[in-house]
Amino acid sequence: DFSNADWTKGSLTVSGNEITPDAGSVTPNLQGPGAYPKTSSLSVIAEANGYDFLRLVLHDSSNPAYWSAATFDLTNGDTNVFDYQQFSGGVAQATDLGDGRYLCTLTSTCALDIDQLFIQPATTLSISTSDGRGRETFTADGTSGILLYQAQLNEGDNADDYVKTEDEPYSFKGDETQLNDYSASNN
Repeated sequence: DFSNADWTKGSLTVSGNEITPDAGSVTPNLQGPGAYPKTSSLSVIAEANGYDFLRLVLHDSSNPAYWSAATFDLTNGDTNVFDYQQFSGGVAQATDLGDGRYLCTLTSTCALDIDQLFIQPATTLSISTSDGRGRETFTADGTSGILLYQAQLNEGDNADDYVKTEDEPYSFKGDETQLNDYSASNN
């Protein structure tokens, strides 16, 4: 549930499955909690609801220049990925699920630690280094947004099938994979 206190909201509001940037010049984002494996796959199901682009960012907060970002076009599935400094091997994948929904996945490896993740609406497929974290600042209307469902982070270079959990990470495949679920819905 993105409305819970574990998710830090930056210049946006959360209502049900929708994230809506505040009006004005903003860098809207949801910041996920926790520390993550050096190679991680962040995935979320997204649907355009005023904004046609979604950006996912994995970040090492020890230096603003350590990040990997991917942007997804929620109208046609096009992707763009950019690894910056300590990150490498970034892969972005958009899987068309029908009905305007895409499973958006960013996988990347950091030489140091991944301790932040960001999910944000975006206005363009291109990724700039000007933010220092791969995020975009833009002028928002305060009503347009993106619908999000079933976000999760997997250790390793594969986004596994979604498994809903409530309080604790779900462990499967022995000790190979830990799944942290930050679900936006029961869908």
